[in-house]
Amino acid sequence: MNNQNELNSFSVILFAWKWRKPLLIVTLLAGVLAFIFSLFIQPMYRSTAIVFAPQFNSFLVDNFEFRTDVKRYGHEYETEQLLQILNSRDFKDTLVRQFNLIDHFGIDTMHRHWKSRLYKELDNITIKRTQFGGIAITVSDRSPQMAAALANAMVNNLDAFKNRIEQERAQAVCDLLQRQIDEVNAQMIIVNDSVQKLANEGIFIFDLQVDRVMQQYATALGQGNAAGVQRIQKEIDNIAKWGPTSVILREELIYLVRRETLLKSLLWNAQMNASELMPSKFVVERAIPIEKKVSPKKSIITLFSAIAAFIVTFFVLLIIEKIKTNLPTYKKDE
Repeated sequence: MNNQNELNSFSVILFAWKWRKPLLIVTLLAGVLAFIFSLFIQPMYRSTAIVFAPQFNSFLVDNFEFRTDVKRYGHEYETEQLLQILNSRDFKDTLVRQFNLIDHFGIDTMHRHWKSRLYKELDNITIKRTQFGGIAITVSDRSPQMAAALANAMVNNLDAFKNRIEQERAQAVCDLLQRQIDEVNAQMIIVNDSVQKLANEGIFIFDLQVDRVMQQYATALGQGNAAGVQRIQKEIDNIAKWGPTSVILREELIYLVRRETLLKSLLWNAQMNASELMPSKFVVERAIPIEKKVSPKKSIITLFSAIAAFIVTFFVLLIIEKIKTNLPTYKKDE
């Protein structure tokens, strides 16, 4: 078996040596043509910026408390949020408008599928997590200056873009809370009006008023003061008529005051979130123009083209050799 393999290998070497001139010519020609072709390929340059996500909303929490660890790095959740923002189409559209990338890429907006071509060009922007939990923003472009400018612009725009999204949501919460506060205030006005009407009827603080009237009633009875008993009895009847309503209104007013306090506390928090402009990233490394191109790799293109040409030519010659060898036998059999 080993002898057979050695024989086959030796046969391949002999075959290659036999056809060495065509193989060499085609291989060299393919390599030269590939090298010449690579000279016409537009070179691409690459720049990278690296950021870390902070722990979002670590400055403001409920109950008017503040954390001091505003420098804490975010976890996987915060990193994934930043990745989602950086990869969003709206975020990339901001770059398109900022740098007029339609003209930079030479895209004809009259073409039917110009948007598809635009976003295909934007595929040269890659955003991925690093092994240490950071985010690498890598931009490839025909201009090293533009590649660095785009990467840095994405870093710079991140704060404004994320803060705008969060402020829109916080403002919506502020509006909702303010409407609820207005509703509570309107209810308090109604309750206060009802309490004032009861006060006009002589009903003030129900519990204390009942205790006072009952003491006066007992005293009048003990003294045999019939006129006083009759007067106090009318007051007792009045309390019995309006007293339960007074208790209900008092409890409702206490509830509304507590609710108003809670809503104002939440509104204060929401207003703080709507007005604060906290940085949305830690910049570890800004992009700089790199003059060394990343593509095309002329040596790799030339090498692989030459190897491919050699292999294809080798098999074509092998097929031709087999045909020449078997053709006389085939004709003889006929």
